[in-house]
Amino acid sequence: MNTLRPAVVIGAVALAGLGVAPALAATAAKPTSLTLKASHTSVAPKAKDTLTATLRSGRTAVANESVKLEKRAAGAKSWTLVSAKTTNAKGQTSWSVVPGTKKGQKEQYELVFSGNKSYKASHSSIITVTVS
Repeated sequence: MNTLRPAVVIGAVALAGLGVAPALAATAAKPTSLTLKASHTSVAPKAKDTLTATLRSGRTAVANESVKLEKRAAGAKSWTLVSAKTTNAKGQTSWSVVPGTKKGQKEQYELVFSGNKSYKASHSSIITVTVS
């Protein structure tokens, strides 16, 4: 009966040698981070502002992934989808937005990356642009 145990150990070593364990580890999704920056935090009524997004996994840019920009009036609870764009080779994309038409309005923005098999989902911090 002891003769079977070495065969089991040899079989496990053989499977590890075939790359079974590394293949399982390679399927784990990598964490991501999203940054969102506004060219201006304060704009004139009806003026455009540029929002820039960067998607990264560690220090590596994540290219060719869809990132959604959402907005809401400051203080509101629900978000509205502005649009989705695909990141470039540097993991970046940008939007031109008009935060409001009247002085005192404040618009908040955030980014959402839904994730996939390779990368985990993430959200940016919320930024506020004020109409002044």
